[in-house]
Amino acid sequence: MRHVGMIAVLAVLIVAGSASADASKQLFDSAGKAGALAVFRCTSQTDFGTSNVDGLAVCIATQPKAVFITLSLNPRMAENISNLTLTPAGGDKTIKAELLGVDPETSIGFIAATEPYDKWSVIQFVSKANVSIGQLVTSVGLQAADGTTPPYTGMGYVSSILHTPQESVYVTGGKLTGPGSPVFNEEGKAIGLVGFQRPLLFQISTGQQPTQVAITGQDETSFFMPVDEFAQVLMAPPASPDKVRRLSWIGAGMGPVTKEVADIKKLDGPSVELMQVLPEQPAAKAGLKDGDIVVAFNGEKLEFFANPVIVARALSGKIARLPAGQSIKLTVRRGDANVDVSVPVAALPPLPSEAKTFLSQELGFQVREKVALDQYLDKSTGGTPGLVVVLVGNGTSAASAGMQQGDLVTSINGQAVASAAQAKKAIEDSAKADPKKAMNFTIRRGEQTQTMSLQMGTPAAASPAPAAR
Repeated sequence: MRHVGMIAVLAVLIVAGSASADASKQLFDSAGKAGALAVFRCTSQTDFGTSNVDGLAVCIATQPKAVFITLSLNPRMAENISNLTLTPAGGDKTIKAELLGVDPETSIGFIAATEPYDKWSVIQFVSKANVSIGQLVTSVGLQAADGTTPPYTGMGYVSSILHTPQESVYVTGGKLTGPGSPVFNEEGKAIGLVGFQRPLLFQISTGQQPTQVAITGQDETSFFMPVDEFAQVLMAPPASPDKVRRLSWIGAGMGPVTKEVADIKKLDGPSVELMQVLPEQPAAKAGLKDGDIVVAFNGEKLEFFANPVIVARALSGKIARLPAGQSIKLTVRRGDANVDVSVPVAALPPLPSEAKTFLSQELGFQVREKVALDQYLDKSTGGTPGLVVVLVGNGTSAASAGMQQGDLVTSINGQAVASAAQAKKAIEDSAKADPKKAMNFTIRRGEQTQTMSLQMGTPAAASPAPAAR
């Protein structure tokens, strides 16, 4: 029995030693791919000032020019970036570069080198990650803390694959390298990018209305985004920031279906309720209405998730990926019957978050230009030209005058304003002519119109005007 026990112990030690050797080799192989990495640096200009941005970039092509991807940018930065450079592993050179664009779905940014450099290697991602529980994965990144950008590696074992509905993979038994680092399997193939931890969604009851809560952790380097989520994006990099693909929609909001509604409608599977079906948009033109319950997409039942919020998000995500002009078939429950409705998807129109903005630090407010969707978001002022107030600073002249978020600024000192540039010019002209003279703002709030007097750095009062008719 003693000999049997010793044999068992030896077997465990041999297996453990073999696993350790495999991990060491995989880490060594991953370190050898650092030639495809670079630290990018750039300057980002916003209404609130200038900031320096940096992050890891991964070379995915060298012909006809070197192209990199990164997770350290967001779509809102595309128009405000300058002085973009790439520093390869080792930090032996700084190379000028340009931003090609940031994908709106995955937030993957594309950067192209504008100067020659013949030492780049390329990391080619597979189209399917095919991860499994217990699988050893490694990653390689660059430490940007010192000027030499030395490479370092990380490892972990796949312990969970989250589907929310996008996939993210959690590893244990180690840590991966920083966000944007490429992840490799045992065969050395690139299967993902580090740092794509999705928030976990919960629905709680607070009074009569359910509230959605998103929870994220701080352990980003224990998660990675499998290539399945972005392979299609790598196949068609944008040519320039103004040519980034638009996501698609049908012109209707999609919300969760509660258990009570599901019971009343006698639904036997996942479903999504259509809300705010907008006039003149594809859904409305196809005959869809508020309250329609979607039970199938292109002839297949909706995918099941434990949280109905995720069911709605999954359907919206499927539509977002489709090319504009493609028709889909939605099966909706009306009364006790299911009805098939054909709907062509369209490019998502510009969102309020994409509109140009203007910030007046002296007066203490920020406004944005209106977009086409505003006519539906606020029916009382949707057809009125002006600028939407998105921020009012505490203790500022704007706050003292009574300006509120959501107000519509229609004129400044009697001059109509409908663009950020017009507001900027009106304020600058007034300040140049007489810095101490109050500026008169005409504000539309719902069905009411009022005037406000704002003075540079001085609290001011608001005076009502006759209601607009």
